[in-house]
Amino acid sequence: MKRPIVAPLLLTGFLFVPVFGFGQTRTSNLTQTFDAQTNTSLPYTAVGTGSITPGIGINGTNGYRIIKNNNGNTAVVGTVETGVVPITTSSTTTLKFNLAVTGAGMSNNDGSVVIELRTNNNAYGAAGNTMTITGPTSGNTNVPWSYTTGTVNGTMGSLGSTAITAGNGAGTVSITLPANTASVQARITLTVPRQSNLDIDDLQFDSNQPLPVELLSFQASRQSNAVQLKWATASETNNDRFEVQRSADGQNFATISTVAGAGTTTKATTYTANDAAPLAGTSYYRLRQVDTDGTSSFSPVRVVGAVLAVAYPSPTVDQLNLPGAAAGTRYRIFNTVGQMLKQGTVPATGTLDVLELKPGSYFLEIGSGRNLTTQRFIRQ
Repeated sequence: MKRPIVAPLLLTGFLFVPVFGFGQTRTSNLTQTFDAQTNTSLPYTAVGTGSITPGIGINGTNGYRIIKNNNGNTAVVGTVETGVVPITTSSTTTLKFNLAVTGAGMSNNDGSVVIELRTNNNAYGAAGNTMTITGPTSGNTNVPWSYTTGTVNGTMGSLGSTAITAGNGAGTVSITLPANTASVQARITLTVPRQSNLDIDDLQFDSNQPLPVELLSFQASRQSNAVQLKWATASETNNDRFEVQRSADGQNFATISTVAGAGTTTKATTYTANDAAPLAGTSYYRLRQVDTDGTSSFSPVRVVGAVLAVAYPSPTVDQLNLPGAAAGTRYRIFNTVGQMLKQGTVPATGTLDVLELKPGSYFLEIGSGRNLTTQRFIRQ
């Protein structure tokens, strides 16, 4: 007697995505909007009397505000400090933020905004990386500040002529970093001596540096007793490897295999990896891309649904058998042109009667949504 062929159910987690960079912490724009720490890409810490204040941003969003409610002799001070940002040394990177003074208490040259840059892991103030902005142009509400030279020297380039631009009720501070900058951290100290406010918003580092890896697609699909992962890149820069990571809950990931990267290339490259011992339940997969210098970043997550059943035998004459775990699950049977011929719920016995079907090829669909699976079978 010929041994029955057991055909697996296939659940595909295929997703095509537009080109994007793995290096989300090193892409062209890192921004702190002060709207929510978890929703912005530039981490920060704050000390002093400043606070997050709703409605003071350019578009009515949150901003960081230093406020003084009286004209006493003691100024109030607040400081915002970004995290350390790695930079490709061949790129051009700019620190930007919006700045406004509100209230009518300050006169010309009152108050100050001191911007300190810590580049290439040096101390703050090294190589003259400090700029001071003082005094509003007037005592009116929402006006840009005028720029004063401060302690900027040659290492910061000719920043004085373009540091402040007016627009939309606030000034925009823009500082271009030296070309040899490999890392940067910014500390901004705001001092308010009189009855007014100093507001900053949309603190960001902009860079024209190339993305280390441009991912075109990432697929994960269940294939028989394994999960197959495929991905493709449009270009790579100093790419050492990909680590395939898996999780049972979408939160805690572990590396299950490693695939060597292409190094540096401008050509499209495709990759494959197999999870030979996949989880029975819903699984989550992602790629950890690692550069030659050890810097790493992650791809989006792909989800592969649980194996609900394996129907057998195929070919069959009168019935299909499914494991007990499939009991109570919705099923449908289609012919090869997509016509639904039968539907129902898998009984507790796990047996489906297909005797009434004509001999031929059919598709059994089980489940719904993320756990929808389809299996081909043959009725003799």
